[in-house]
Amino acid sequence: TWMLASVHSPLKTVVREEGVILQLSGTTVLSVDLIFVPSRLRGLGIGSRIMREVCAHADALGIMVTLEPYDGFGIPTAQLARWYETFSFVQRGNLNPPHG
Repeated sequence: TWMLASVHSPLKTVVREEGVILQLSGTTVLSVDLIFVPSRLRGLGIGSRIMREVCAHADALGIMVTLEPYDGFGIPTAQLARWYETFSFVQRGNLNPPHG
């Protein structure tokens, strides 16, 4: 388990030995900036356990969690969005805003 402490700093990164990375920021709104699970460990429920703990942590603090799906690690944005929806996240705005 990740055992998250209260997020008091602007950026908090937790790295596990297996190469799994969780990066959070914010104090009044918790932003999930990065969850990275190496491809060899995907499908084992690691990311889901992390998301459940992040959501429970935010619920305990009474704060909102925000995130933006990013397809830079080989998983399509639409697939990530569907996965986040399983944790009750709701899409707001365009998943692929134009860069400029």
